[in-house]
Amino acid sequence: MLVSKALNYIDTIITDTVDAYKKSDDSKDDSGNYVAHPLESKDNTSKLEALYFGLRDAALNTTPLTLLESNDSTATEFKKISSTEFIRVPTEPTIDGVLDTDEGLAFAVIYKALSFLWVGYNGYASDADAIYASYNDAMRDYFMHRDSDTVYTETIFFRYSNDGSSWHDNFQDGDIYISFKQGDGVWSSAIRFVGKDGDSGTGSGATTFLELTDTPDTYTAGKFLAVNAAGDAIEEVDAPVGGAEPQPFDGMDGPSGNIAKNFKEIVGNYYYVDVGGDLSFDITKDADGNYEIDLGKLYTIEFIPNGHNVTLAFDAMGDKTIDSTQSIVMVDILFDSIDIYIMAIRNFT
Repeated sequence: MLVSKALNYIDTIITDTVDAYKKSDDSKDDSGNYVAHPLESKDNTSKLEALYFGLRDAALNTTPLTLLESNDSTATEFKKISSTEFIRVPTEPTIDGVLDTDEGLAFAVIYKALSFLWVGYNGYASDADAIYASYNDAMRDYFMHRDSDTVYTETIFFRYSNDGSSWHDNFQDGDIYISFKQGDGVWSSAIRFVGKDGDSGTGSGATTFLELTDTPDTYTAGKFLAVNAAGDAIEEVDAPVGGAEPQPFDGMDGPSGNIAKNFKEIVGNYYYVDVGGDLSFDITKDADGNYEIDLGKLYTIEFIPNGHNVTLAFDAMGDKTIDSTQSIVMVDILFDSIDIYIMAIRNFT
C-alpha cells in the first residue's frame, strides 16, 4: 500500500472524529468557548511517525514476507525467526513511498498508528491484533508447506548393520545400527538404535563387560585385568606374583670370594644350589649377553648350608646370615630388567 493512501485513511477517520467532536458539548468549556480536539494538532510528521510504530509492531508480532531475509543478507536484523532467516528493520515511511509490509498487514499498521495517535483510538489496536492473528494462522501453514517442500524433496535412504561397518538395504535379525542419507548426499555415521542382537532392552548402553570399547573383546582363563601403559584402557595381563613388598637385592657376599652361578631351569621356576663353602651369588649372562632368566618371573633358590655359614647381603635389608645348623634355606627373587628383587627368605630347621 502507498503511504499516501494510508495517510488518506488516517485523515478520513480523524476528520470524522473531529467533526463529531465539534458537534458535541464536549467541544466547549464552561464559558462556551471552543476547546480543540487533540487530533487537530496532528500533522503529517506525527502521522508518519505513528505509521512507523505500526510497521515495527507488525514486524514484532508477525512474520511479514516483505521483511524476510536469509543470513547472507546485509540488512539490519530486527527479529530472528530461525537459524537461517531473520526479519529486517522496516523502512521508515515517506509520503511518496510505499508502506514497508505485506499488503495483508497494511490495515493492521494503520490501526496501530491510530492507537498511537490518540488514546481514544485504543479500540483500533484490538482490531490490529485480530488481523495479526489471522495473518499468523495463514503464515503458519505457508511456512510448514514451504519448509516441507524444501527439506524433503529428495528421497531419504536407509541402511542397516549388525556391526556398524558392514551395511545392507533391508533390516535383518541382529541389526543394531542404522545410517541414512538424503538424495545423493553422504551417508551419516552409524547410529545404534536397538540393543545387542536386536534386543531393545531397558537402555542403549553396553550390557556386558566385553561390549565396552576400552576393554578386552574376549575372556582368557587365568588372566588378570590391569590399566594399560597409556592409561586409557583395560587389558588382560599375567597373574601378578605374590609375596611381600619387593626390596632391592644386589647379590650374596661371602668371605672366601665370588662364585658365579648361572641359572639353569630344573623344574618350573625352582633352582637348587649345594653350598660346599662360603659363596657369593651373582646373576650371569650367556655368550650373547642375555640374562639366563626371564624378565618378570618369580624364581625360588634352595640353599643347603652343609655345615657352612652363608651370608646374604641385601642393600635395603642388611646382611642375613644362614647358620650352618639350618638344613635348608629358600629365597624367592624376582628378576625385572637389570634389577633383582628379594621377595622372601624362608628358613627350615
